[in-house]
Amino acid sequence: MNNLACYGKKLQHLCTNTWRVTKLFISCCYRDILFRANPFLIYISYFLSLSFLGFGILKSLKPRSSFTPRNIDLFFTSVSAATVSSMSTVEMEVFSNSQLIVLTVLMLIGGEIFTSMVGFHLKSFKIVKSEGKVESIESNHSSSLDQIELGGVKVPESVWVLGKKIKKSEAEYLLKNAREAGYVHFLPRLHCVLLVATVMGFVLIGCVLFWSMEWDSVGLSGLNSYQKVVGVIFECVNARHAGETILDLSTVAPPILVFFVLMMYLPPYTSFLPISKSDEKTPRNKKNTAAQNLILSQLSYLVIFIILICITERKSLKEDPLNFSVLDITVEVISAYGNVGFTTGYSCDRRIRPDPSCVNKWFGFAGKWSDEGKVILIIVMFFGRLKKFNMNFGGRAWKLL
Repeated sequence: MNNLACYGKKLQHLCTNTWRVTKLFISCCYRDILFRANPFLIYISYFLSLSFLGFGILKSLKPRSSFTPRNIDLFFTSVSAATVSSMSTVEMEVFSNSQLIVLTVLMLIGGEIFTSMVGFHLKSFKIVKSEGKVESIESNHSSSLDQIELGGVKVPESVWVLGKKIKKSEAEYLLKNAREAGYVHFLPRLHCVLLVATVMGFVLIGCVLFWSMEWDSVGLSGLNSYQKVVGVIFECVNARHAGETILDLSTVAPPILVFFVLMMYLPPYTSFLPISKSDEKTPRNKKNTAAQNLILSQLSYLVIFIILICITERKSLKEDPLNFSVLDITVEVISAYGNVGFTTGYSCDRRIRPDPSCVNKWFGFAGKWSDEGKVILIIVMFFGRLKKFNMNFGGRAWKLL
């Protein structure tokens, strides 16, 4: 009986040790994969997995009405939510409450906060010396990554408050060496000031242009002067960020649409920096230089996407030129790239050949595109969400003399 109990204890000890070894092995493999993995592949895998997961859940849930969106429209909506692009090919009223909750969750975990946490998680495995050796972290700096996360989630003031109360030296270091935090949202003071000035300048130019050309337009009819001023400011701010609108963009003058295209194309942290960047040069890996030089610029890719969509929608461009114009397609593509959500929509009243079966609906211009055009726009949304990986070295091979 004693031997049996002894064997039982040994077996339990063996199982416990086996589980610990297995757990340690899995942890080491996980860390090794994250250390060696390309951040771009991890990010694109994250958004693809999120989009397909959202599509599967939306497909399994019943819509609000008897109308069931097609698979391409469900996947388009899932991608739009995961990339926070606010593009639509079906009316939101079609979705049930449970489906709307799923879309809300997709927008939340596909937003910059969650993806930033993924980036921080990767950086925690790549704290290395310039010689390539792993750098030891002293006990008094063990919470540096946590403080970087705290400061990075668009609340740098929290780092300042933390420095006043608890970790003064670490907080001062982060505030003075924002670039070393490795987080694009944690900007130095000068950059923040210039960023605010640049954004205000864009909004002011857009408002002046809008007021001068659309003050007595149909879109602003019925509003008093105060409402027009507030409405135009709201519209110009949304052209840079959220994509909300108070009027039909298809009725807006083309010069204003072109300016909105410019505002949507520029990255969110675009600023005019009248300072030397000689100290901001980063060393390049010679092995990757040749491959990076072959990568096109952001604008080149967008031109290619617009041309491809014009090819897929060439029949509509010919038969319905008032709705399907190159400018409207450009607005839709740049809006998807900038993850803004602006759209000129589709109006049955603008058809040259009236169609009795045509019904005006509240969805984006892409809702009237072919399946091929929607697939291209899905790629554009992914491309826009991952544009930071191509922002610094795209188009270097071109030399304009």
